[in-house]
Amino acid sequence: MEVSTRETDFGFAGGVYVRGDGSMLFVRPVGRPEAEWEMVARSMLGRALMVPLPDLPDPYELSEL
Repeated sequence: MEVSTRETDFGFAGGVYVRGDGSMLFVRPVGRPEAEWEMVARSMLGRALMVPLPDLPDPYELSEL
């Protein structure tokens, strides 16, 4: 697992890319609150590992591209 911190658009709270070898690259936006990042990162990790977790609170949502 690797975390890359990037300047992103205002509404972007984070992202994850699952590589062909199964490793993951998490993209953490600069300047977002630590608690927000932890919540979003855990939710993305759970989704990638297919672990059932509760939905994120509004206004957050996970999207798959």
